[in-house]
Amino acid sequence: MISAEGETVQLIKPVQIVPKVEIWLEALSEEMRNTLQKLVVDCLHERSLDPSRYPSQVLCLSEQIRFCSDVEKCLSNVGGNPIENLTAYRRQLIKQLEQLSGSPTDDPLGQLKLKALVLDLIHHISILDQLVVAENNQSVICWTWRRQLRFYLVSGLVIVRHADHEFNYSYEYQGNAQKLVNTPLTDKCYLTLTHALAMGLGGNPYGPAGTGKTESVKALAGLLGRQVLVFNCDEGIDVNAISRIFVGLVQCGAWGCFDEFNRLTKGVLSAVSSQVQIIQEAVRVRASNCQIGDHSSVPVNGNSAIFVTLNPAGKGYGGRQRLPDNLKQLFRPVAMSVPDNELIAETLLFSEGYTQAKSLAKKLVTTFSLASAMLSTQQHYDWGLRALKTVLKGCADSIAKRRQDIKSQQKQQQKLTVEEERELIVQNLHLNTMSKLTFEDAQRFRILLEDIFPGVPNRTMQFDELRPHLERAAQNMQITLSIVQMHKIFELYEQLRQRVGVIIVGPPGTGKSTLWHLLQGALSNSGFQMIDVYK
Repeated sequence: MISAEGETVQLIKPVQIVPKVEIWLEALSEEMRNTLQKLVVDCLHERSLDPSRYPSQVLCLSEQIRFCSDVEKCLSNVGGNPIENLTAYRRQLIKQLEQLSGSPTDDPLGQLKLKALVLDLIHHISILDQLVVAENNQSVICWTWRRQLRFYLVSGLVIVRHADHEFNYSYEYQGNAQKLVNTPLTDKCYLTLTHALAMGLGGNPYGPAGTGKTESVKALAGLLGRQVLVFNCDEGIDVNAISRIFVGLVQCGAWGCFDEFNRLTKGVLSAVSSQVQIIQEAVRVRASNCQIGDHSSVPVNGNSAIFVTLNPAGKGYGGRQRLPDNLKQLFRPVAMSVPDNELIAETLLFSEGYTQAKSLAKKLVTTFSLASAMLSTQQHYDWGLRALKTVLKGCADSIAKRRQDIKSQQKQQQKLTVEEERELIVQNLHLNTMSKLTFEDAQRFRILLEDIFPGVPNRTMQFDELRPHLERAAQNMQITLSIVQMHKIFELYEQLRQRVGVIIVGPPGTGKSTLWHLLQGALSNSGFQMIDVYK
């Protein structure tokens, strides 16, 4: 098995390719589960953690099992007072966190594994903090502990417990997908969704865009080892299309997350409710088959589940319907209101190696909050979590590049100074924000950055390797390239590196087409990549 990030997991036994594709695919699926199951057991028997020997999924799962075992030993009052045991264990985890965060690697795959382990360790330390300050935490049955997702190895199989509910781990290979930062909001979402699963219902995270509704469902699926498929709903999807999706989900035991479910038409929503009810009833009573639409006998996998996410009907979201009452009662709702942006930023910055993550995260979130209040209202402005994560991704790339430069120069000092970290933050704030601001707002935003990050130089990012190719492209197009155009092209290039789609906005005759034509010519001249243009 090979993940999208390049991680390779060798199957224990080879799978023979036979003419009937459904037979060897089923054999491959079974061998995938057997392989991951054995790797988890082997990893738990290792005395020391070696990220290079095991896939990321196995490493994180094994550490979660160890953590649950160690915490319950502390709570069981083995060898002393529970609070003293928890405090000592917390010091041990902090030491382990410092070791992991202080051991950067040049291997991109190794970096992904370390980041995943660091994020889990930060969450584990947070759980210990909650247990230490909680009242009546003298046993493993205290609510502060029981409300956490807990992982156990029972007879060679992983069991996941949450509150009073128990789930079997599915051993679906997850690859190296980036982990979700745990916040009180995600904990509430997980608790509601697992309670819904235990009752045989679906989950319905609802709230404004960019609050983590879909990502929370995907993250919970990964924690339970489930495959999750996300479907974006719109008015063009009919009942037959939904039925075919349901048939596939039920047979393979996957989770289906229907994003913006209330964009379906009223007729489709009404017809879908009966099919969802049939599926949920079949899973609840553990039936072997069920009827979905025109499909009379569909094999039922008990791990199947259906989730829907909603943006509010009205309130600036057009084309949304209110769910019928008979459909509402099939899903447990959970409000996803305001994510803890500061905690998310702090955790992600710390996982990337920023030593001043707490203060920098506070300044970052303050910048976005003040910009939202002080700058003008434009349709393309976004000061929410998605925009913040784009800046954080740029900060991660910048610190990795700076470390690489330090290593290539063979300097003794490997860590960045506080001033250098602040400079990287300001640089990425400037780079990811200034290109979308109007002229007046750009002036205000510069003043805002100077107030929040006093004394930090605001250097514009330069792509020196691209400059000569840009000048050659300008000569070929018989254009005199100005400094302003050069900076705008650099901004466009950086946005294209971070986003799937970029819109160049401006009145006629301001050089929008010239901008991307020059960048296309420069990239083609450099041999970096050939750019196909479709008009």
